[in-house]
Amino acid sequence: MNRENSTGERGIVFLLPAIGIYVAIGLIVTLVIAFVLSLLISSGAVGEALGNNLAALCCVPGTYIAGLLSAKRAGRRLLPIGLTAGGLFLGILLIISALFLPGLWPKSGFLWVAVSSVIGGVLGALTTAGLRK
Repeated sequence: MNRENSTGERGIVFLLPAIGIYVAIGLIVTLVIAFVLSLLISSGAVGEALGNNLAALCCVPGTYIAGLLSAKRAGRRLLPIGLTAGGLFLGILLIISALFLPGLWPKSGFLWVAVSSVIGGVLGALTTAGLRK
């Protein structure tokens, strides 16, 4: 069975395990950044009022790395791969939030986290496109 399309590229289904690994790497980066930011908040160096904004901000580097690594692995379909990486990242964050923080939904800045997750993945894919030229 041929697992390549007419241009010789592998389909997105065969890239999903690699995208999952890259999203896991992005989640680790996000957790490290969130830990550093939580230390800054607890020490008083950063105000607590910035908590939601900082949570959204720490998602961008993780999804950027996931989108960058995923798009490097892809052929010509950089933007769908970047969107897939950002969407998978967001889905994992939703599952973690639903399991461990059930009362957080109404008062959280979820929209900012969703937007930053998708934007980070797209920026990673677009950076890969720029590096290929």
